[in-house]
This record gives sequence, C-alpha cells and structure tokens, in this order.
Amino acid sequence: MRILGIDPGLTVTAYVLARTSRARLEYEHRIYMAGVHGTLHDRLVRLHFKTFSVLDDMRPDRIAVEYPSILPRRNRISIDAVQGAWHAIMLACTVWASRREHPAAIWSIHACTARKCALGNGRMKKEAVPEALRLRFHLPATPGADVADALVVALAAAKGT
Repeated sequence: MRILGIDPGLTVTAYVLARTSRARLEYEHRIYMAGVHGTLHDRLVRLHFKTFSVLDDMRPDRIAVEYPSILPRRNRISIDAVQGAWHAIMLACTVWASRREHPAAIWSIHACTARKCALGNGRMKKEAVPEALRLRFHLPATPGADVADALVVALAAAKGT
C-alpha cells in the first residue's frame, strides 16, 4: 500500500510517500517551501495546487494529513494561517480522491495520536521524533523534522489508526 503522509505548513509542507512491509520501511519525500512572500490567500492557493501536483505524481492509495496542533502561545493570525494550510491541503486531497476510479481514503490525524501509534509514545517531544524513527525502523539517516512528522502520520494511517 502506498500511503502519503502530509505535514502541513504555510511556510514548509512535507509530503512523504511510505511503503511498508513487515521487514522494512521505504519512503520518498518532497518538501514544498512556500516562502513568506505574497498574501495569505496567494500562499494558500499555491499550497493547494502544489498538493494536487504531488498527489498526481505520487498516486497514493491512502492519504494522511497531520491535524494542526494549536498552541496557546500562538497569536490568532498564525492560528488562522496554520488552519488555512490544513484546509487547503484537505480540499485538494478530497477533490483529487473523488476524481479517481477507486478513491483514496483520507485521514486527518493529530500529532500525538500519530506518534503513539507509530512510535508507541504520544507524548514524545517533536525534536525526538526523527531519531526515534531512525532507531525503530533502522533508517540509514535521520530524517528532517518536517519529513519525520509526515512519515509518522503515514505510519499511523498504515496501522489503521
């Protein structure tokens, strides 16, 4: 099964296509750097269409998008921007999946739930996730933080969380 994990962000979005078997984990990833230029609307539109492009290229059987964690220290504008990125991605995934002969399942998974399912510890600090993935799945290199988050979401969807 080909599972696309997405760590949404308005500045950086990570897309990871994971293929799992009992013996090993294989994945490929893409990073989209939206930058900080342009209006919020323009950036969300670019993110939406980039997601369509990634879906067309990777053609997943299942899609898992990390649900944004809203931290109390964030201001209202950044909360709206993060949620806007999630909505732009979810809309792209829904439209893309509906156009297929056999629609892909779409999951939205909170980061803590994904970490618990994929790594056994939902309270693990975000900074510890890349190294935990490397050790658990015997990866040759430690993935970047955004790639690790997208990979954990994909692994949780693979387990059927």
